[in-house]
Amino acid sequence: MSPTTASRWSLAAIGVVLISSCAPACLPAADPAPTVPAPTTIIQQQGQLTVTYDGAGPNVARVGLIGDSTLAAIRWTGSWAPLRRWNYTYDAESCRRTNTPSCHGSDGYAPETVLDVMHRLRGRLGLVLVLMEGANDPVNVFGAGIDAVVAEARAQGVTHVVWLTISHAADKNTVLAQRAQQYGGDLVLADWAAYSEPHPEWTIADGLHISNAGAPELATFIANSVAPLRD
Repeated sequence: MSPTTASRWSLAAIGVVLISSCAPACLPAADPAPTVPAPTTIIQQQGQLTVTYDGAGPNVARVGLIGDSTLAAIRWTGSWAPLRRWNYTYDAESCRRTNTPSCHGSDGYAPETVLDVMHRLRGRLGLVLVLMEGANDPVNVFGAGIDAVVAEARAQGVTHVVWLTISHAADKNTVLAQRAQQYGGDLVLADWAAYSEPHPEWTIADGLHISNAGAPELATFIANSVAPLRD
């Protein structure tokens, strides 16, 4: 194994994955390790990285979180604290798509789709599933992807899918809004795009991927969006 390959797998072992659309120089640096117990990180194979946290206690609900490189900022920066009011199962990878083949990220592989992750993590997602997903999906297939996710969530007994809107993607957010109206309370929109718009410091230069300053804000936004459905 070459030094370059060894280095990359060393980084993967601690859950560091590059943003596919961004050169390494513009990635946010990881924050210092949190003082609370770290979640358990399980790497099953290349392209499958799941973080589970059980520290909220055996009688506390579990929340599922699946997404692309926008959601991966929480892992890259260690911004878990706002989510630790619940147990959670989390899986976020660069270049992920909803149910069509994912693109190749800078790690050299295409991660599982959201639907594939849901199948693999069946029974471990809890009753509320958070999606921060869609930036890599072609708009003409995004609606079908949402339909597939909601159908799978229903089949698994998930009561609410909370889907974050996508920054600078009005066309996809329109599709999300249409599906939310169609599915009622089964699909709940959390308008991250509008909430974060007044804060350009929460993203890096592309206006989409989350910065060091933005990652804790994103985690808090997700926690506040889940709370009415979970507490």
